[in-house]
Amino acid sequence: LSDSKQGRPKGFRGHVPSLAAGSQRPAAVPPKLKEMRNQEATVGQTVVLRCEASTEYPSLKFKWFKNGKEITKKNRPENIKIPKKQKKSSELRISGALLADAGEYTCKVNNKIGNDSTKARIVITDPNGKTWLILSLGHVILASSSLMVSLSPIDTGTLELIHSSWCSG
Repeated sequence: LSDSKQGRPKGFRGHVPSLAAGSQRPAAVPPKLKEMRNQEATVGQTVVLRCEASTEYPSLKFKWFKNGKEITKKNRPENIKIPKKQKKSSELRISGALLADAGEYTCKVNNKIGNDSTKARIVITDPNGKTWLILSLGHVILASSSLMVSLSPIDTGTLELIHSSWCSG
């Protein structure tokens, strides 16, 4: 069959999107995010988390969270930047990483059809070889200080504080 017999202009070489049954438009799909990887960096390094959707749906809205709290222009530390999003991705860039930047980062995306989210943990280490424990309450404690804690695993990647005592002096 020639192009004109298939309902296309003669010489047409473009792509015709497939249509959902009974629809006049290409099928809209909910966004699906690729899994982000956990990252480890030392103080002062740059860390980049990339949140990428597998859908081409045009009106994707991305939001970033740290330890469950949304990162906004008002509460975002100066060293964290979220450049203007691309059509199907968003980045979170930490320049000159600080110990306080460690934590669990979540990227959430939504459109009119649905939503998805993905998480990654960032661990920041001290270049002097010290180990730091970042508590979910936001406190930073030098492990060589006199803090005694008892932890118990409650599921994969989660520890429960059973007992703690602080010895100053």
